Amino acid sequence: MAGIGFELRKIFKENSLSSIFKVYGYSALLSSGTWMISIFSIMFIGLIKTYQKENVSDIIKFQVSITYLLAMSLIFSSLFQLSFSRYIADRIYDRKQERILPGFIGVLFLIFTLGFLFILSFSFVFLRNVSPAYIILFCGSFLVLTGMWVANTLLLGIKRYKTIFSAYLISYSVIMALSFTVGKFRLEGLMFSFFAGNMVLFLFLSAIIIHSYPSQDFIDFDFITNKKHRLLQTLIFGSLFYNLGVWIDKIFFWFSSNTGYNIIGKLNASVVYDLPIFLSYLSIIPGMAIFFYRLEADFAEKYELFYKSVREGGTYSEIEDCKDEMVDTIRVMIREVIVVQGIFDLIIYFYSPDIFQMLNMPKLYLPLFHIDLLGVQLQLGFMAMISVLYYMDKKAYAMWASFIFMLTNAVFTMITIKFMGPFYFGYGFAISVFISFLISLFMIRETMRNLEYETFMLQ
Repeated sequence: MAGIGFELRKIFKENSLSSIFKVYGYSALLSSGTWMISIFSIMFIGLIKTYQKENVSDIIKFQVSITYLLAMSLIFSSLFQLSFSRYIADRIYDRKQERILPGFIGVLFLIFTLGFLFILSFSFVFLRNVSPAYIILFCGSFLVLTGMWVANTLLLGIKRYKTIFSAYLISYSVIMALSFTVGKFRLEGLMFSFFAGNMVLFLFLSAIIIHSYPSQDFIDFDFITNKKHRLLQTLIFGSLFYNLGVWIDKIFFWFSSNTGYNIIGKLNASVVYDLPIFLSYLSIIPGMAIFFYRLEADFAEKYELFYKSVREGGTYSEIEDCKDEMVDTIRVMIREVIVVQGIFDLIIYFYSPDIFQMLNMPKLYLPLFHIDLLGVQLQLGFMAMISVLYYMDKKAYAMWASFIFMLTNAVFTMITIKFMGPFYFGYGFAISVFISFLISLFMIRETMRNLEYETFMLQ
């Protein structure tokens, strides 16, 4: 996230109340703005059309289809997200930016080829007896989304944040506008609006990349063939495990005979689990803003000071002070995320009956919503910790922490569904992220304890 921390610190140094709101507002937009636009757009389409009583069944099928598309595209593209972003960082460090665009085209070629084979197989199994137009739009949307997630990894290094945010805003405005025009063609019309809007977004993001990283070459596969810069397995599996961990509890609830029901083709949903967990994810915006600022401004600054002191021959005392400041920054980040997000969750907890009534949701789901609020807060803390591990180049630690998250979420969720009953739904997810959070804390403690030794003796 080159340049973000500097910009945020510059705003914060204005030392006024408005600068504080500006910093955390900017952090919220950068960390959560794009998916806020995405989620609220799809929810808005559903609410308006349901209120107008226009093809309510098609709206449900549309929203479930979008959920599957997001889940599958994130999991599939995770094979390239972290690993390719590391490749891009290495190219920038080597001052070989001209290799970035050909590498991007190469990754797109690879992910579109493999993605086409995957989504074709998926459609053959899960989308039988569905209209050909729907299948074509479903497959096209999947491929566009996978390309879009990879494009985002490149855009992290470009300082045109307002342009990127505007791209999402414009594209999802296109989706909403089309949904109320071609949407009259029922499910296929709604799917076309989603496909068209995301195609506009993908082309917009790709145009920014082409403009920012010009090159004389069209395509290369250096990220596979070059032994020095090829994609790292720990990053590939770390990203895959984390994304599977995020979605695996939902998948169990979708396809369990006790909690799932069929929507379209062989795609299932879970009335019991889906709405409470997705609403709880919307609640972490304040915590995301805190985490983003503390990581990209405070921790990044202390991290750079530590290694600058090492490179420039600082005294042992100076290096120790820099390390202590890094540790203090991690502690502050954890404390503020827990406190600020905890206060916000308490407010939501007290007003949750009114929220459910406004959304016309059964209050029977309130206990599940409450435990999900706690679970996503712990997941935010876990995400902060593995981000620090990646900063410290502890790729293997982050990979194993993500694997533990995926495994425990699968096991505990299955236990709650099969053996414990509805009262304990959501506890499997919450316990999983709590265990993963504690393990990641232990890993960071060991990393910081051995930092000087590894810096000087293992190089």
